[in-house]
Formats: sequence, structure tokens, C-alpha cells
Amino acid sequence: MDKMRVDFFENFKNMASTAEGENLDALAEALSEQIGQQNPAEIEAEDKTVILSRIFENSLSGGADESKGVVYTDEILAGFMASKAVGEYIGETSGEDMLERIMKIRILDPSCGCGAFMLAFFRELLKLHRKFAPEFEYEKACRWIFCNNLFAVDIDMRAVQISKLRAKIYTGLHDIEPNVCCADFLSEYSEMDFDIIAGNPPYIGEKGNKQLFDGVRKSEFGRAYYEKGMDYFYYFIEKSIDLVRQGGIMCFVTTSYWTMADYAVKLRDKISRNCRFRLVIDFNDFKLFSKAMGQHNMIFIIEKELASKDFKHVSVSTSKGKIQGLLSAIDAGDGDVFEINTCKSDFVRDENGMYLFMDPKVREITDKIRSGAEFLLGEISSINQGLVSGADKVSPRNMRLLKNGAEDEIAGVTEGEGIFVLRQHEVERLGLNPASAIIKPFYKSPDIRRYATDENRVPESDKLYIIYTDKNTVIDDYPQVQRHLSKFRAVLEARREAKTGVIPWYSLHWPRNQGVFEGEKIVSPQRAKKPTFGYNNCPWYASADIYYISDLKTDPRYILGVLNSKLMHFWLYYRGKRKGCYLELYQKPLSRIPIKWPCKQAMARICSYVEQLMKPGFPAKNSESAEQIQNAVDKEIFITYGLSEAEINFIESKLICK
Repeated sequence: MDKMRVDFFENFKNMASTAEGENLDALAEALSEQIGQQNPAEIEAEDKTVILSRIFENSLSGGADESKGVVYTDEILAGFMASKAVGEYIGETSGEDMLERIMKIRILDPSCGCGAFMLAFFRELLKLHRKFAPEFEYEKACRWIFCNNLFAVDIDMRAVQISKLRAKIYTGLHDIEPNVCCADFLSEYSEMDFDIIAGNPPYIGEKGNKQLFDGVRKSEFGRAYYEKGMDYFYYFIEKSIDLVRQGGIMCFVTTSYWTMADYAVKLRDKISRNCRFRLVIDFNDFKLFSKAMGQHNMIFIIEKELASKDFKHVSVSTSKGKIQGLLSAIDAGDGDVFEINTCKSDFVRDENGMYLFMDPKVREITDKIRSGAEFLLGEISSINQGLVSGADKVSPRNMRLLKNGAEDEIAGVTEGEGIFVLRQHEVERLGLNPASAIIKPFYKSPDIRRYATDENRVPESDKLYIIYTDKNTVIDDYPQVQRHLSKFRAVLEARREAKTGVIPWYSLHWPRNQGVFEGEKIVSPQRAKKPTFGYNNCPWYASADIYYISDLKTDPRYILGVLNSKLMHFWLYYRGKRKGCYLELYQKPLSRIPIKWPCKQAMARICSYVEQLMKPGFPAKNSESAEQIQNAVDKEIFITYGLSEAEINFIESKLICK
């Protein structure tokens, strides 16, 4: 019988009867039970490896693992990455050189989970053994690969046991002993000279995990690479670069934010000083992991080599479909749901140290836009985030805090009730005067449209107000407000700045400079699919998901025209920051927007067009007149920035699908 096709149930039965160790035996028993519930017909129809993966993942799933950043990898994804990594490593090698490479290759997964990558690399190496060393019969090849070629680490003993168990089940060799060890990769693992390091490192942010990060920072390695706001997986990449040999390959699937994040400078520097890219696949809004919410993922392959070499960047443009179909299309280089560009390794970082994976023509045009500008937006304006109250309304957590206090504190308090942010009927019920010095109109991102804000978007009864208090407020002067806020004192005193005495208990947590909210300004939501910048010159208070551009040293109408233009959409998409297909319009990317002055006549024309677009109720959304005026603005901006007809056509073609 071909060992590769040995019966799944028979293998598992053998394993359950020969497993050693109490924990492994318990695992085998639990898994036998789950397998017994599978429909044999389904197992015949599906790839057995995928079923194994599902079973093992279920056995490890749960809140504790998710809080550790554990996201288990789809077998198809692991197989794709293993194939790409091995392909990059062996390159054009053939004959005896190929055989020597296969026999000596050392591959490590630094966070192996339930062994998806280990088995994926096993399959790749077994195929190569059969092709280049056919004299190795199946059992001998399996033992050689698991004893000499494959290595894995995980901090969770359950994952280690399951990975070993999977290798035994998959090969049918119950006495095989894979090189899987239980250790902390960052502090306890020091084996070196790997040819390939690959995997799916844990995604853990610093917020809420201070103890974990502090533990790593105790080491020299941790101190060297720590950055405030970083993700835990950065350490895995940085250490992998240290452990892989010169010329070795690293292949990881991670979130994509590190390529442009302000808090990933050391990681990008480490890669740039030691490695070159071989392949980058940016999945944008396509979900690789169903259980990982809000992620935008990428696969990247880097080589520990500095000599420049062209590489492919794949940008996925769909959020629909199955991963197998997408990866097959990418593998074949054939499909209409992704774009492939050729990039140069020594030409992927911009002047701010960010990684720019893009069409060379896009880079050429955006460089031209940047170099032709006289100023950056941050040099001719103030850019600020909206306020943070720390307690907009009564949340479930706030209710728990109130219940821990005196009983009279929760009398009459309901979940969802306004604390600092009040609805119209709450203002009326409390007897507050909307014209009071500390009761201010409060707005949300839907109140921003392109070119202007809409203060009358919602009916009067749905309008919102903010109690604007800071450390200078004399709360005794406002007895009704004081009485209202006093009901929530336990909540307000639990905020960080109140705890440390930076603010009094009744103040907004971060009230900002009040002048930002009162005067002439341009506002934008923190995230939008296309540039959305609106002007107003009235009291306009909002939370931290809105940014304020004020103190402009030029006509705000001109800046408004630039910010809402096609040219700036192109710039922000490729040289700003994105989360998938959404532009991230916060302080750093806004402050880096290049501004070029037009001639006097062009300035007058642009301001005139923009003034029409700013008028309340005009133009009607998507109307022909709106499009005509916007096209006129775009044309003037293109000319101001010195773009040719061919460059304009290129920009417009790139924006069609954005």
C-alpha cells in the first residue's frame, strides 16, 4: 500500500493505541471522538489534511488563545507559502547541487501552532525527494525530513503535542519524532543557520499586553528592537533575520500595517540593512483569517542578501471569493482581481522610511508631485485630532464601575445614557441651556461631506451636544452640569488622567485646544474611501475620529480644492496610509501632503469653483453640475502640479477602481 494514501482512520487508530504520555493520550482520545463524528463520505470527498487542520484548530480554539494573538493558518495558505519559499530558495539549482540542497536544508517555523507549516514544508520536501532522490523509500525519506530538515517551536505545550501527533498521523509512522520543541522563541531559542524561516507569528498589540512586552524588554534583544506602539510579531521577524543564514529565505504572513506604521521604524531598518524583498502579496480587504477581525494581511518573502534584485508585488483588489481560487490565480499570474507590479529592492523606501510597493510609474509620478511642492500641509497649518471625553455615554463597563460604588450612584442610571455627549432630549430633561458656555454642538463623521460640513443633516430632535469642560472650568458655576456629572463620578475618576491628577474628575479626558473647534477650519474623517474634506467657520466639536486642519497660511478654499482633488486621491492612496482600500486621514499622512502654489489667476479660478461646491445644498449629490465643477478643479490642480497629459491619464486610470 502507498504510505501516502494509508487510511486516515487506521492511522489515527494506530496513533491512539501507541501514543505515549498522559497528555498526548488524552489528546488522542479527544481527537478520536471528533473524528468518529465525521461523515466518512465527506472525508472521501475532502482533502484529509484540511479535515485534520479543522479538528486540531477546534481543539486549541478559545478566548485564551485568541488573546495571545493565536490565529491558526489555513492548510492551503501554508502550502502556498511553503511552495513559494522553497521555490525561492532552490531557484535554478539542478542535478547533484539540488540533491545536496534538499538533503541539507534547514527550515524553521518559530510559532508553529498546530503544525500547518511543518506539514506543508514536509510535502514540498517529499516531492523533491521523490524527484531527485527516488532511491529513498518513503519511510526513510519521512524520517530524514523530520529529523534533519524541519524544526518548529511554540510556547504552548498543547500546540507542540498536537504538531507531533499530526506528523505521526500524516506519515503513518507512529514512532517518528519531529524536531518540535516547547520554548519561547524570543528568549529561549538560539539555534542558528537556518535556510528558511517561515510562519504566521502571533499578532499582539502592546495595548493591554504591557506585561508581555515588558518581559521581552528585559533582554538585550528586546531593548534593542522595542518601539512604543509596535506589534509583538515584529520581534519574530527581527529575530528570524538573526537566525537565518546569509542567503537564507524568510516567508511570513502578517498584517500589512508595519510597512508604513510610525511605530515600525526599527523593523523596517532591520530589514533594509540585512535583506531584500523577493515577493510581496498585499491582500487588502480580502480576509485570510475568518476569526481575525479587521485585519489587512500580507505575505512577504525576504532574502538575507543586500544585492538589488527586482521582485513582484501583488495587490489584491477583491474582498470576495475563496482563498484557494485566489492563490491559484496568483500562482498562475492570471486573474482580474489583482494587480502585479515589478519593484526594485533598493527603491522601495520613501524619504520617510516607509515601504512603497508600487508600479514604477506610480513612484515616478508621486515623486514628481512631492519634489515640485513648495510646502507640506503640516508646515502651513495646524493639524489636530478631535477631543476624547473618556466617557461619552454609559457603557456596560461603566455600569459595572457604578455598581462597585455607592448604591445611590446607580439609581436612575441606564445603559446608553449620555455622560459628556448628550442628545437633544437629555439636554432638555437636565434643564441645560444649549447656549451655555460649556454646552457645545457635537458632530459625527457623516456630518462631513466633500467641501463642507452639514450642520443640519439630522433633525433637531436628534442633534448632539458635548459638555465641554477642562481643567480651567469652575464647575461650581454650572450646578446643573455638576449635578449631572456627579452621578457618574466613579466612572470619571477611573479615567487615567483623572487617576493621576492631570485633570479634575469633571474634565474631558483630552479636551484639546478649544480654539481648534471654534474658528475657521477644514475637517476630515479619520478613514474614508476617497478624500472627504469639509470646511466650516462655526463651533464644530467632534471626537478623535475626526481631524482638524486650522490656522491655514493661505486661502482655505484652495487647500480644500487640493485635498478633494483626484491628484490628492492618487497621492493619499499610494503615498499616504491605507487600511485595505480605505485612506487613513490622520495627523502624519495629512501633515505630509505636498502643497504647490498656483499662479494668481489659477488660484482665483480654483477658489471660485470650490466656493460653488461649498454652498449648502449645492450641488446635488452626483449631479452633472457637480461633476463638471469637480472636473474643472481637478484640471487646475493637475496643471498647477505640472503633470503632463499622459501622467493625468495614468492617474485617472489608476483611480477608476478606487
